[in-house]
Amino acid sequence: MIDLSKLEKCPDTTKVEASNNIFSELGKNTYDYLDVISELIDNSIAARRTDIILEVTIKLYFNKKNKAIRFTITDNATGIPQDQLGIAITPAGVQSHHSLNEHGLGMKQAIAALGKLEYLVTKTIDDSKARVVKEFSFGNLNTYYTSEFNQESGTEISITDLKSIVISSSTGITNNLQPYLGARYRRFLSPENKLMKLRLCFLEESKQTSLFDNSGYKIKKQWEINEVKPIYFHPYRRENKPVFLKHPISGKGWKAELTFGYAPQDKEYEELGLKIPNKFQPYYVSIKRQGLDVLLHDRVILFHQLFELDIVPNRHADYNTKRKEKLFTT
Repeated sequence: MIDLSKLEKCPDTTKVEASNNIFSELGKNTYDYLDVISELIDNSIAARRTDIILEVTIKLYFNKKNKAIRFTITDNATGIPQDQLGIAITPAGVQSHHSLNEHGLGMKQAIAALGKLEYLVTKTIDDSKARVVKEFSFGNLNTYYTSEFNQESGTEISITDLKSIVISSSTGITNNLQPYLGARYRRFLSPENKLMKLRLCFLEESKQTSLFDNSGYKIKKQWEINEVKPIYFHPYRRENKPVFLKHPISGKGWKAELTFGYAPQDKEYEELGLKIPNKFQPYYVSIKRQGLDVLLHDRVILFHQLFELDIVPNRHADYNTKRKEKLFTT
């Protein structure tokens, strides 16, 4: 062990260079498609405008051989201002404990996990034209352009050379992605207080197309993502209501509201006049799926069973029929 008080300054210098390889290396993570989609939607929500409903559209483009060749996500949020574009691209450039983007890595990791950036186009309400970035790199952007963009404001990201995590089957969308997103973003999709419209589209190639031009594609299939609510069964009142609602709890540096109820069994779904969810639904009654929904900034960040959160010592069918929701604020 060295004595730090006796250090002598070395006359030599070493320069630490920023490597652009980090942008592709960010894609080497354990994200699945649900994680990646959520990261990108979270960015749109964090930048949403308060004067209009946020619209987020995710499109998957297929060539004539039915191979997925391009992924795009488009929103009508505030866009990225000129003076914030560089820091938005820089890995870990944005760090905030009060926004959806906790570490500044979400967008860059998500893009690299999906494939190769084709372009990022963004426009604020004050811009006459959109700014287009075709490559993430350090230093001055050499692939930086302006373009017409048929929106008052917003951002569109296009990704090619898609990786295998991309769900490119209609069954995968219907069984997995659609119900997951409906549950995760249910507070934004609620018909009573709708804050976001979320769509998924498959498009198939019909003729040659070019950048920003969708005329060469036609819609093959599309999905509107609707709210997926958890069902809280009250065993004594025999109704679809929590046993208690938004009960305040707190600890050092945090506070939360806890909503508690029971997940119905098959006969209880019938008693409530509700359809039994299929096994792909996030709130399907099973030991694997039951537990706490943990919410942060109004979207579900974890679908956890009680055992994983150390609330109960072992997996147990009785414990795991309890349905809860914890809303965190700091």
